Amino acid sequence: MKLRPTKCSAAASSRGHNSSQLQQVAVRELKIRPGEPRRYPAADIDRAVAVFRELPADVPCPVVINENREVLVGGIFLEAARKVGLDCLLVIIHAGLTDLEQKQYAIAINQLLSRGEWDPGSF
Repeated sequence: MKLRPTKCSAAASSRGHNSSQLQQVAVRELKIRPGEPRRYPAADIDRAVAVFRELPADVPCPVVINENREVLVGGIFLEAARKVGLDCLLVIIHAGLTDLEQKQYAIAINQLLSRGEWDPGSF
């Protein structure tokens, strides 16, 4: 995976072989990538359902998909959306990654999100 440019600019989004965008996608079109090892217990899916019930409409979900509508990150939110009966999700489509880059991205993001500690005094 290549590092991103250090300066923000409109032109930076068109560099390289991949691109990202927010898009409304029908939940029925989204699928879990073949070989995805992550499984979510019902209690965790219920926690994600509770998040959906608290968020305003049209808030992007922490779901990243590829151009084939396969979930790279955020499968638990797809499961929750199905359970709640949502028709569409506003997701990030990350297109142009090779299969290896998609796997690396999914592993890196999921591993990084599982790190850190909660500061109970910050809420």
